[in-house]
Amino acid sequence: MVDYQQAFRLLNMPPRQYILKIGVPAVAGSIVLAAATPFAFGAFLPPWATWLIPVVLVFFAVAGVALYPLTAVDRKRLEIDNSLPFFMTHLGVLSTSNMPRTEVIRMLSERREYGALAEELRRIHGLVTDWKMALPEACRFAGLSTPSQIFADFLERLAHAMETGQDFEAFMEAEQAVVMKEYATVYETAIYQVESWKDIYMSTIMSGAFLAIFAIITPVLTGSNPETMLLAVLGFILFMEILLAFLLRMRTPADQLWHQMPILTPEKKGLRRILLYSALGAAALTAVLVFLTPLPTSFALATGVSPLAVGGYYYGQAEDRIKRREDNYAAFIRSLGSSLAAKGGSVREVMSQVKTHNFGPLTGIVNNLYSRLTWRLNDKAAWDWFAAESGSHLVNSFTEMFIEGIKSGGGADKVGNIISANVVRILNLRKARYSTAGTFRGTLFGLTGSMAFVLFLGVGILGVLGEIFAVSGGEGEVDPELQPFAIDFDVDLDFIGDMVILLLIIHSFLAASMLKLVDGGSIPAGLPALVVLTWISVALATASDYILPRVFNL
Repeated sequence: MVDYQQAFRLLNMPPRQYILKIGVPAVAGSIVLAAATPFAFGAFLPPWATWLIPVVLVFFAVAGVALYPLTAVDRKRLEIDNSLPFFMTHLGVLSTSNMPRTEVIRMLSERREYGALAEELRRIHGLVTDWKMALPEACRFAGLSTPSQIFADFLERLAHAMETGQDFEAFMEAEQAVVMKEYATVYETAIYQVESWKDIYMSTIMSGAFLAIFAIITPVLTGSNPETMLLAVLGFILFMEILLAFLLRMRTPADQLWHQMPILTPEKKGLRRILLYSALGAAALTAVLVFLTPLPTSFALATGVSPLAVGGYYYGQAEDRIKRREDNYAAFIRSLGSSLAAKGGSVREVMSQVKTHNFGPLTGIVNNLYSRLTWRLNDKAAWDWFAAESGSHLVNSFTEMFIEGIKSGGGADKVGNIISANVVRILNLRKARYSTAGTFRGTLFGLTGSMAFVLFLGVGILGVLGEIFAVSGGEGEVDPELQPFAIDFDVDLDFIGDMVILLLIIHSFLAASMLKLVDGGSIPAGLPALVVLTWISVALATASDYILPRVFNL
């Protein structure tokens, strides 16, 4: 657990400065908003909301100021831990060359993709070059302040190895297994936490759904307006979903599938084009069905979003191809490294033999790489296009390490074996993540169906109770036996139904996004899940409309 003293040290800000620059303005702003809320929205809010909302605003402001230093440090720790497998592989690759250790630290500190870990390396390099501190001492000093325990332990072992004169390459060879095992423990713990968050998410959403039932039914019995209470409860459910999605994003391993290179391959251009057409088609179809046809709003919206499944389907197929390429990448890089060590020469010459092997879905990309290398125009661009065509962040990162290790004078076979072994370790960890995502998918489908059925059952009960207890004021008076319970009833059930449908569609979007957060894929690939969840909501809403009259014999 990170204490506040360490938190403020990592933030490079003393407590007094933090309170004056961040704490006081945030709390003062929340107080101003809280004071203005009754005047600005008092006419639209029930009496209880005019005091509850300001209290909630001030509470969240104070809690945010108190927790921000700890959350910032925890976020930095997660960023360092998530960069460790790539950093350790890169460091192991460079250790096979004869480069000075300080130069290796400098090179790695310039890698922007390492984020917070690169900042720690820059601190070490600055202590050595600017403050003339010995490298082992600088590593120990940085290890005392880093929020990552895994990285701190590694720096301590590295300092000890340098002081005892241990061979750097031999040390890194042993550390690969040690640090990757520690990273695997952190990764698996994060996946286990996702399972826990899944249970919390289910409990929260179902509690919100039943709270919505009370918000619908209670005003009918008390004479108050159910629309206001229902909108407040729906807003609470939406807020809790967004909060849980944010917490899930903070806790899941930042092990992305797609690369972030600026190169647009024909495959990626085609995917973007299909997604654009799907989005335009969905927008046009939704506008036509909602405004120009007599279809119920629920069916109009569900049918309108359906074209999005087309673009999402092609993105999902692309993700499957990326995963299969990654499965074959370890064999390719190991074969290339072994061939370079055995035959010597340039990568271009060895590729003529390596490309004859079957690497599954990676074979076509390997052939394209060989063709570009034989043109002798730009070898770096050829490797960049190889990584871009794979679509994989993992392939992109490890390919850069391989080329850099070879250029630095490292042994090709050793470099290939280090990269291959760590690629296999990462892919094995991802299998557990994909399994968790599969169970999470089933949970979301069942939860959405239950939530839709419960909410629309409440809307139906609202209509039934309204007909039973309403005072008609005209020809049809209330049954004398019900006269003591009769109340004024003026509620737009269509409006409430539309609000529930809107909530369910927003819930479906958030649920599909959370599903992709769990499996590490892209948001567009979750669009088919969005469409399925939307249709589940509409189907269960229709089922509740069909079941309720028969249950009450209406």
